Amino acid sequence: MSVPTHTPELTKESAAKLKDYYLYQIEKEYSKTFNDKERERLRHFRNIIDGLNENANSSNFSFGTDYYEYIFEYMINRFFGGINISKKYQPKSYWKFKDDTVCEGSSLMPDTIVEYNSDKILIIDAKYYRFGSLDKKIRDRHLPPTSSVHKQIVYGEHNSKIDEGQEAYNIFVMPYNKEKKLFNENKDDLIYIGYAQMDKDNETENQLTHERVHTFLIDLKYLIKNYKNDNQKTLDTIVKEITKLP
Repeated sequence: MSVPTHTPELTKESAAKLKDYYLYQIEKEYSKTFNDKERERLRHFRNIIDGLNENANSSNFSFGTDYYEYIFEYMINRFFGGINISKKYQPKSYWKFKDDTVCEGSSLMPDTIVEYNSDKILIIDAKYYRFGSLDKKIRDRHLPPTSSVHKQIVYGEHNSKIDEGQEAYNIFVMPYNKEKKLFNENKDDLIYIGYAQMDKDNETENQLTHERVHTFLIDLKYLIKNYKNDNQKTLDTIVKEITKLP
């Protein structure tokens, strides 16, 4: 398996520390839960991480392999209390043929859906990219690609039509290390860095809420420690931030 292009390089020492930290947190969670399904999931995570090679040059251990992307997505979903993503939240294509028969295409599945109060739906996509670990001079090359932004907007457009009383908001969440102070003096557990949209000239007074993909960075250690807790305050902070814009 090749390492994704957005994967930061790790030294052997830092790779071992990250591995140990994950294992420690998983063991701690395992000892506190008696839910069989949750224990099985934690065992799965533990086996994945425990089996990884700590060689920094190996594609089997790095900050961003498919293994860690899966874990990051799971923790983000738990952190924000994502609901069960029923079919109504999944956009799909339809083929209509000349003989008037119709064929359904495959569905697109968003990572996390959060219903906030009764008037907002948040579509959150976990992005385990290098951006939050890099210096300002080079980090812009490690943002989610245009295809990801477009797909997120498709999610938002679809979900904005489900309930006329709900506005849909798109959100990317990427990891960072607040101790590195790469974002000025900011050492918050969650920081807002801006938003993406498909055309910079689309800024209008009547712009729909789902046409922007707001982007946050979350401290990875904070996420690991708190992904199973009640994080309503963090959710409130996110909504306050993304609703500031006109």
